[in-house]
Amino acid sequence: MSDNTTRGQYNPQSQQQYGQQQGQQQGQQLLDDQTIAFDLLTAAKEAVKAYASALTEAATPEVRSVLHRQFEDSLAFQHEVADYVVGKGWYRPYDLQGQIQMDLQSSQQKLQSLQSVQSQQQAPSPGMRPQ
Repeated sequence: MSDNTTRGQYNPQSQQQYGQQQGQQQGQQLLDDQTIAFDLLTAAKEAVKAYASALTEAATPEVRSVLHRQFEDSLAFQHEVADYVVGKGWYRPYDLQGQIQMDLQSSQQKLQSLQSVQSQQQAPSPGMRPQ
């Protein structure tokens, strides 16, 4: 046996392929890393906004101090996630034309995937007679 197929050894590539096959068989699209990262980035931005708003409403210096630390932490986390998506090439903040092209391609791929899933769901199952 090769190192990748040794019994009891974890193989992430096999797990990923298995997961993709299972998702396709069930007519479900699996979330990919890019989608998860952008969802996380959106949530991190919302947290920054919420802490900034709360800071303007803080009534005491103690509360303001706690909220300010939380704001700084959430801002640092948002920067980490943003750096991650930029580093992966999923977001191009300084290349507008490149970002537009990437967004269009991504939209087209998702639309094709959705159409494929819909056509699979509408196709008659084997052994079923059309009415």
